[in-house]
Amino acid sequence: MAVATFIERGISGVPPFSSIEAARCALEAKRTGKPENLYFRDGTLALARLEAHVGTLMGVEGKDVVLYNTGMSAVVDALEIAGPSRDTVTLYPEQFYSQIGRYVENVLRDQRGARVAMVDTGSPTSVSSAIRRMNPDIVFFETVTNGQDMPVLDTEELFAEVAALEKKPLIILDNTLATPTGLPLAKRIKDLPFPVIVVESGTKFYALNQDIFGIATTNNQDILAKLRGRRQMIGSLTPPSTVRTVEQVILPTKEEFDRRNKVIFRNTLALAKACAEVGEETGKFAVFHPNLPSHPNFKLAQRLFPDGASPVFYIQSMGFNDEDQYAMAQALWDNPTVRELCELGQSFGFPKTRIWFDPSYSAVRVSGGLETPEQMEILTTAFKEGLRKFQ
Repeated sequence: MAVATFIERGISGVPPFSSIEAARCALEAKRTGKPENLYFRDGTLALARLEAHVGTLMGVEGKDVVLYNTGMSAVVDALEIAGPSRDTVTLYPEQFYSQIGRYVENVLRDQRGARVAMVDTGSPTSVSSAIRRMNPDIVFFETVTNGQDMPVLDTEELFAEVAALEKKPLIILDNTLATPTGLPLAKRIKDLPFPVIVVESGTKFYALNQDIFGIATTNNQDILAKLRGRRQMIGSLTPPSTVRTVEQVILPTKEEFDRRNKVIFRNTLALAKACAEVGEETGKFAVFHPNLPSHPNFKLAQRLFPDGASPVFYIQSMGFNDEDQYAMAQALWDNPTVRELCELGQSFGFPKTRIWFDPSYSAVRVSGGLETPEQMEILTTAFKEGLRKFQ
């Protein structure tokens, strides 16, 4: 329906009220953080309904979920409520999603002069040592890092370390790759005696890549109120158009959500194993996936993620040539079966396996899809054939 037709019929997403009393009640609901249909940036009943459903998929109450227009908005708000400044110390991973690194380093460190320090999140000893040595105000880690080496954070070790501290830092954990299917983190933090914020990109596994949005949840009601207040102030909430799109595509039950994710995890691991076999055979590249025996966090990943720890894995050239990522991608894409069953594209969580690369390092990222066991048997063979031709 055309916009003009909506206007002519008097249809609007910002509703009028029938009485002063009704308007006053709506404003009181806004003041106390209850959902109501007001101006879009104040939140709507549709947004609250989607937050409740996302909470079901995460294993928490919907009232404890805050949705954002992007995953980065969720991350930035989580960091900002801790008030990072020259007097604060922030720990963050050695490998990270590129936009997060830019924010921590360009904004927090360079612009504000805040102290920041990198930590190898795949090493419990390094994590423990950094926390004790740096006495941080903020700890921001990814549970499974969307970076070339893919370190896995031992969250139980982290929580035990923080519990013993007199001064508790704000813990912010990005659980996008693991998802609540692999690591029900939002549910796990519920009874912890210190504040933890869990953030995710909702784009991949909730919106099925049909739109972008972000997710935050926490075990601390004061922090929850701050997140909602900041979101309202700067207008970073999920817009109505995205809410409508996500409502149409989001999986209706936790069982279906987990079932879909597990297929992607298993298919990704199957492809990683096939590629690793060729890498060991040729010595031309290494494959990084937490559930491979060659990975430093293999035992932890096997214990936590029996279906696979990640929807992506990385193929790293051993030649470290600036053009190798393109040559590896080309070797795969030259295979007609790979072209038939896969896509060249960014992001992950799609029905088809995707292949991508980054100009900044000599690696290819593969994200598994929803292929059937029969298709996976064909595809793993095609990946092997393609990579054997990588020179």
